[in-house]
Amino acid sequence: MPKHNHNSELLDQNTVDSTAIASPTTLRKIDQRDGICQARFGPYKLSSAFQPIYAITPDALTLFAYEALVRPEASGISVYPSVLFDPISGHDMCELDRLCRSIHIRNFHLLANDNATLFLNINPALYDTIQSVDFEFQYLIADLQAHNLVPSKIVCEIIEAKAVDDTLIARMCAQFREFGAKVAVDDYGSDHSDWRRFELVKPDILKLDGEVFRNLCKTPAAIPALRNLTESLHDIGCVLLVEGVENRNQFDIALEANVSLVQGYFLAKPVKTKRQFPHIPTAPFLPGQNKLHHSQTFLPTISYQELNGIFQ
Repeated sequence: MPKHNHNSELLDQNTVDSTAIASPTTLRKIDQRDGICQARFGPYKLSSAFQPIYAITPDALTLFAYEALVRPEASGISVYPSVLFDPISGHDMCELDRLCRSIHIRNFHLLANDNATLFLNINPALYDTIQSVDFEFQYLIADLQAHNLVPSKIVCEIIEAKAVDDTLIARMCAQFREFGAKVAVDDYGSDHSDWRRFELVKPDILKLDGEVFRNLCKTPAAIPALRNLTESLHDIGCVLLVEGVENRNQFDIALEANVSLVQGYFLAKPVKTKRQFPHIPTAPFLPGQNKLHHSQTFLPTISYQELNGIFQ
């Protein structure tokens, strides 16, 4: 399922005329204005948002990457991504999925610094032939190369949807790696992101599902379980990323468990693209402690509403 904010002002499924998408005259194009790329898909305007992912190091919490997310609008009002995606299938879904990645790549090229890494979502349910896999791979690579994004700074994130054919997903992931990109399994523990997919994909990064993580945090086993998982993954060359970190207690558990990467609203909300990314400094730890000082301002006061300080 596409990820979205829980916002009561968003339009619901019944408010938007999604039938316009099926029209052969539907407008589907990418438009660049004022240094930002947006796309049109039927009645929707599509924009990019980027959520920071942080690495926990011995001395600081540092910016590691951004995950690209789509933010649709209809008639100037934000809508849930599910309103956009749920009515779509077949060729239209493939085109929409590709269109989203294209605007993310262009915006990242325009806005990011050279050291940033980009997470791009890949839906395994969309590919049912070798030809479809190879076409998508070649299209993505051409898009990345056209915008000077180096392969080592790309993470292809396989979402939790059911694959039509597991061997095709394995083929695509092998192509990504041959190109020089990394592979992540998204929402591990949810839907079809299970141990079988882990063994098939052999990811460089395993993203633990946010709901699974938050439920685990309610038990005494949270820290030892996460620590064991982190160590086991490390032994086979894989890194654990915990997503859905929503409060201080969950962050401290991840910290105590030696988790490598963290993502969530407690740290930073998705940043809808403006003219440039705001400066995001590292967050120093107190000497001799493994927790952030409670009075530290991790994210400065900036003009982007999506980025609030994590300490209120």
